[in-house]
Amino acid sequence: MRLPLVFFLGALAVACGLATSCRPAPPASSAPLRSSAYVWQRVHSPAVAAAVTAHAPDFSRLVVLAAEIDWRGDTPVITRINLDYSTLATVPSLGLALRIRGYHGSFLADAPAAQSILTLARSLLDDARAVGLAPAELQLDFDAGERQLGGYRQWLQTVRDAHLGTALTFTALPAWLAQLDDFSALAHSADGFVLQVHSLSRPGSAQGDLPPLCDPVAARRAVLRAARVNVPFRVALPTYGYAVATTPDGKFVGLSAEGPAPDWPANVVVRELRADPTALAALVADWTTRHPASLTGIIWYRLPVAGDQRNWRWPTLRAVMAGRAPLAQLSLETHFSADGLLELSATNTGDDDFAAPVHATLAWTGAQRLAADALPPAHLAHETPASLVWQAPALALAPGERRSLGWVRFSSPPTSVHVSSRP
Repeated sequence: MRLPLVFFLGALAVACGLATSCRPAPPASSAPLRSSAYVWQRVHSPAVAAAVTAHAPDFSRLVVLAAEIDWRGDTPVITRINLDYSTLATVPSLGLALRIRGYHGSFLADAPAAQSILTLARSLLDDARAVGLAPAELQLDFDAGERQLGGYRQWLQTVRDAHLGTALTFTALPAWLAQLDDFSALAHSADGFVLQVHSLSRPGSAQGDLPPLCDPVAARRAVLRAARVNVPFRVALPTYGYAVATTPDGKFVGLSAEGPAPDWPANVVVRELRADPTALAALVADWTTRHPASLTGIIWYRLPVAGDQRNWRWPTLRAVMAGRAPLAQLSLETHFSADGLLELSATNTGDDDFAAPVHATLAWTGAQRLAADALPPAHLAHETPASLVWQAPALALAPGERRSLGWVRFSSPPTSVHVSSRP
């Protein structure tokens, strides 16, 4: 699964406008779609282990990034992930992913590149089996150019001919569907594929809306076209987000996903782009009702992990997997302590992120206020002898997250307390 820029939507639009050839329309089905997810971290931290342990039972399979190959000519530069095998042993069904960076050499079966891929694939499976795991899938993830599909097929055939004892799959881009005959030959060289219908397109300007990470209309068309090759496949949908930086006149500067914020130049315009849970929930609901028979499931990129900055939280993904649009819900709460202190807090009791201004009013009777204050990002905006108003111009809360807005100390417990909010 690739995170760099993939400017494919224009090519996808062209592909979707082409004639659908003489292939018959794919048969439809309402059979249940299996849900799976990627674990794509290069460090298996305790937070990753906790997420896998907690949520693996919610999926039919987890596909874990196991290694990555870069190239210096035909010489592979291999990065192997230090997998947490003890945690992965709890996964009901496990897939291993091998990420292959851009390559422009020979694809022949006896060439060094193909043999390096085969050797690494065999090693990854052998290592997992040595600790008692039984990977159900080996997935190759290679950003082939459209003219490289024939060569890529040779790689897949080389690995498949080695009879490694597990299903062989690959990730596919919608732009490849423009070469439907070549893509069909590629698909039939494996046991299945994953159609990735998400990517980041270049911003048109610093002021206009950012193109979505996944265009539902284009995704539906790509799925129908992919189904024409009559090979089982899953569709990959996004859960992640980016910070996208442009110059004031709209030139692309860079992007940031997880990790420390980049040191952007002073004049850049930074905007957040997030996978749209409402749009994707509708897409899931449609496919759940009716989908091509060869579409067997949805695989999510990627499994939510505590501490993620721009990935969906688990409650959001759970709702979207069910075909239900998640909603944020703000709840204001008061907490009393024995010494006359009242704390006002805000909690997101919904299943989507809350991000909006908050205007909270606290009114009481039967007590005298001794002191009061606000806690960032809130401030005290108005006060009377029997009421206080806190405002937070931009409050962000993840599902289940609680934030204190302020406090009041009373001379004695109030007879009554009423709290209300408005945008």
